[in-house]
Amino acid sequence: MIEGQYRQGDVLLSRVGTPGSNFQKLPENIEVLPTENGVVVLARGDSTGNPHFFEADALLYVASDGQRFVSLASAQPLRCPSHVWLTVEPGVYELTIQREWTDAEEPRQVED
Repeated sequence: MIEGQYRQGDVLLSRVGTPGSNFQKLPENIEVLPTENGVVVLARGDSTGNPHFFEADALLYVASDGQRFVSLASAQPLRCPSHVWLTVEPGVYELTIQREWTDAEEPRQVED
């Protein structure tokens, strides 16, 4: 694992800041996305539909260009029924959904 990065299936979190620090300025026109039944869902697996999610102390943001960020007030497990849970440290993270190349050389979201 690279320090400040967490990967679970097709979800990659890359730290851009820690609580109380100067971190990458979040883009203008950013909004907080709503929770789903009280949990913050980062992504759903293409093949299983299983969610990657945080249950508490997390906010998911989206910028006007589609870039997404997650902030965690405390250490939280990143949960998914089809993966080992990862404990993610507090901070602000850029959220990337991994892509792969197909035989047709076209990018697609990694099937999780």
